[in-house]
Amino acid sequence: MNPMARADRTMPWKALALTVLVVSLWINLSEVLRYFVIVLPAIRDHLAELPGAAAMSVPIFLVWALWDTLLVIFVVLLDWLTWERFGPGLTGLLSAATLAWMLFLLFWIAMVNMGLAPAALLPVVLSLAWLEMVVACWLARRCYRRWL
Repeated sequence: MNPMARADRTMPWKALALTVLVVSLWINLSEVLRYFVIVLPAIRDHLAELPGAAAMSVPIFLVWALWDTLLVIFVVLLDWLTWERFGPGLTGLLSAATLAWMLFLLFWIAMVNMGLAPAALLPVVLSLAWLEMVVACWLARRCYRRWL
């Protein structure tokens, strides 16, 4: 069924839950890989004089889990809104991905501005974060087409 043809244009809860699950798997995998492979070594090197910089502990892990959960919900709902506004095409997908990516842009500009990350890290992490958001929105749209 064409989602744009739905009379009430609302997403059923089951479809929303499955979409969140699929997108969550991708975002969590992408975030963890980017952090441990690229960000963690760069931050530890940049803040070498601070013992325990970029440490990993249960409270920090729980904050990460909260961040990823909020990010996934935000991305899925933002993508759904752009799907509703622009349709299932590339324009809506890239709009949603880029808007969601702006969270990363603000975060990393602040990190560099505060001296907590090297500026040379920006092009790498921001490019990967944008790709992560594009894939997340693409996955969400695949789910909409399948489950609606």
